[in-house]
Amino acid sequence: MKHGKKLEHEARQLVEKKVGVVIEQCGFHTSPDRPMMGASPDGLSDEYVFEIKCPTSEKAMKNYILSDRNIATKHYAQIQMYFAKKQKGLFCVANHDLESSTEISMHLVNFDAISCEELMEKCTKFWETAIFPVLERYK
Repeated sequence: MKHGKKLEHEARQLVEKKVGVVIEQCGFHTSPDRPMMGASPDGLSDEYVFEIKCPTSEKAMKNYILSDRNIATKHYAQIQMYFAKKQKGLFCVANHDLESSTEISMHLVNFDAISCEELMEKCTKFWETAIFPVLERYK
């Protein structure tokens, strides 16, 4: 985690240069429709939500990029786009040796309202069945 935080600024600058935008840092986004949930992307632009990963090894990169070059965590980007009200996300994965290679792969994720709503319904149901009953005990 320390590696990722250390290199995230450098990775952000590389992404800004490649995409030609300024990535604004942002905080936690919520929605009045689902106040018990939220998302905190690594940054926003007018068009995109950004998630930037800086894995420590080539092996760790496989946690984010599958063998078919697709990203492993599309649902994550969907939730971030939902809460940030964006239609596009860029999931960026820096090469494990970013300091020497300056390589970063970027994967466009388009917002899918149907699958996102299905995912949000599952999350809401989880809150209703697993979290809210526990909280009720402490009223």
